[in-house]
Amino acid sequence: MEFNFQETIKNIFMKPLLKYNSQLSKKRYLFNDDPEEIDVNVQQLPTQLRNKIYIMCMRNYWRKYIPLTAQIPSWYEHAIAQKQLLFNAIQENIHFMHLPCNTLEENKKYILGCQCSYCKNYGQDEESDDINDIYEYTTRNIMEIEYCKDQSYFEQTVPIEKPFCKWNSKWNWISYMDDNNEINILMGMKIYNPGHDIFYTLNEIINGKPIYFR
Repeated sequence: MEFNFQETIKNIFMKPLLKYNSQLSKKRYLFNDDPEEIDVNVQQLPTQLRNKIYIMCMRNYWRKYIPLTAQIPSWYEHAIAQKQLLFNAIQENIHFMHLPCNTLEENKKYILGCQCSYCKNYGQDEESDDINDIYEYTTRNIMEIEYCKDQSYFEQTVPIEKPFCKWNSKWNWISYMDDNNEINILMGMKIYNPGHDIFYTLNEIINGKPIYFR
């Protein structure tokens, strides 16, 4: 029987080494296909590879992370909608009380000059045989006549505002205090015009209330 040196070296050294490496490899890199076991899987990786994964994950996290103080508040969208609603009401001459956020459609009552869908169509059917339509037409006609006689009549038809008359006034009055501690009033933004859909003739203006000069 011939002595084989290479085979002897292989049996003595290489086979145990290969067996050890195979067992070590299986033991270190046996990953579980479960998201909850990610920590166990990462712990099996070499330290340098774990460090690189950590750096890469932290970079991606901070790229997408938005601090709570920099996020848009939950009420912001609603606030923008409310501001737009008020702006449209001023532009279209809709009274504050008849905005969707203040009054239901079935609870509305006619307001002089208001251009909402309810007031715009209120009392317009003059030739109707319905007693309700006749009543609405008569009521609107009387209110417009009274307003033409005295514009302060409008304040009697709407709830009183305290302490300031903002939404029932034609203008939003802006005041400031000068160096002499005197209050000066500036005419600001248009708020509501009760006579928006009432047209005055020159004769009505001449025969209206007298104008007094100080």
